[in-house]
Amino acid sequence: MPDEYDNPFVHPLFSRHINKDDVKTIMELGVRDGLFTKAIQDFYDADEIVCVEANPSLIETIRRNQLTCKNAILFNTALFDKKGSIEFFLNEDGGSSSIFDHPFCPTQKIEVPCDTMDGFCRQNGIEKLDLICADVEGAEAAIFKNSEIVNNCKYIIAEVKFDEFFKGKNFPNIRDMENSLHPMGFKMVETLVRPGYPFGDSLWIK
Repeated sequence: MPDEYDNPFVHPLFSRHINKDDVKTIMELGVRDGLFTKAIQDFYDADEIVCVEANPSLIETIRRNQLTCKNAILFNTALFDKKGSIEFFLNEDGGSSSIFDHPFCPTQKIEVPCDTMDGFCRQNGIEKLDLICADVEGAEAAIFKNSEIVNNCKYIIAEVKFDEFFKGKNFPNIRDMENSLHPMGFKMVETLVRPGYPFGDSLWIK
């Protein structure tokens, strides 16, 4: 039986607030193994899913798992608040890799290409996003902040950290997300959190 927390992007707690007829273009930030993409595509029946994954070691796995996703396009790059390259810390489980080094687990540091949300979208002809599904291990707040294309998006489902000291005091948390999204008129309307966990997922609506 699937865990109810496994794919928050199609979870009924969130999807009941989303008008699927409004969702034509989706961005999936932090694709991990690509297994969520097909469920997102089937559920929302979107015209396009823009998949962005920073970890180069996951790309071949994602491609294999997305073979049946006709409307998905995959990009191997990091998004943050700068353009060029950025340090990226590989965690052995793949999905926990991040631009923020983990203070407790061993990581391998590499350099990966990086762009801002708006720069990436301009370069790739993406004019509008209707839903953003994000799990990028703390980079969400910096990616969203002051972004024109995020400002014109209606729905965001994103991982959030509720404990100020989760993964170290410099790791972004819920206040950073609020500082990025509240000025654009987004309100967090639901959260999905496993009991006892310092992080979870959240739905923000413009």
